[in-house]
Amino acid sequence: MNKPTSFIPFSPFRWNAIKRATAVLALASLAACGGGSDDESALTTAKSFKGVVTDVVSPSSFTVDGIPVDASGAQATPQSLTTGSRVELHGEVVNGVFVARRVELDDDDDDDDDNDDDNELEGRVTAFTSPTSFSVDGIPVDATAVPITLALGDEVEIHGVIVNGVMQASRIELEDDDDDDDEEDDDDDDDDDDDDDDDDNSGPSGGN
Repeated sequence: MNKPTSFIPFSPFRWNAIKRATAVLALASLAACGGGSDDESALTTAKSFKGVVTDVVSPSSFTVDGIPVDASGAQATPQSLTTGSRVELHGEVVNGVFVARRVELDDDDDDDDDNDDDNELEGRVTAFTSPTSFSVDGIPVDATAVPITLALGDEVEIHGVIVNGVMQASRIELEDDDDDDDEEDDDDDDDDDDDDDDDDNSGPSGGN
């Protein structure tokens, strides 16, 4: 003869445990999908540069000073963009392609200074041939004027002009050097604070 089934009262403590377990599983799924993570290897920091349009396939696909531009996700792209137009781009470099977030016509009235503006390229060294020839985020760099020995993966900030898709560097800075300097400055500040605390805590001695 079958025994009657007994029901165990549902405890609020057990319900809280189930909710906590569900939350943990949800966070694990989010992490597995890459949610909330920053992939700096695929996408560099935001930057901008000015140049001359050297080829136009469409308003969302064109070339500036030899560098291919993907403006398909740009907030606004000038419809009057033509070869020879001078533009200012804002976005990121991804695998040698400038992914533009914004494209603006540059209306500067300077006299024939198409390639005189100092541009900035910030990213990681993706290829290194010599101290005067390497690539940053897929953009070739000519560092003949400022040769420097780098390693793959080094983060650099380069200033210069872009000619036919090549950055002609006039100044190169290693990003890690700046970070080290900042850390040293912070350490010095901490030491100074400790000295000040010691001075404050030390008063006239003796005299009971």
